[in-house]
Amino acid sequence: MKEVVKMKLKSGLVLKKIGEDAVVIPTTEKRADLRYILRLNPVAEVIFTLLLEGKNEEEIASHMAGVYNTPADIARKDVSVFLQKLKENGYAE
Repeated sequence: MKEVVKMKLKSGLVLKKIGEDAVVIPTTEKRADLRYILRLNPVAEVIFTLLLEGKNEEEIASHMAGVYNTPADIARKDVSVFLQKLKENGYAE
């Protein structure tokens, strides 16, 4: 059985709606640097919200598969790619 690892978001990240857009804003270091504000598409917003709720990768993939009527393996891959990008860009560890 595959070990389930929870993604840990960096502290100080806030998800806000600005009009129709969802953005992640760092509220600690680099807060004045607009390069670190992350704009999310609607699917990424759902994933990020689930991360904030403490869901792990498998729980998120299962949720996404159900909501978007997507095969589980595709949902797992898509969620994994997004989570990896969060890590690579310093939003998670």
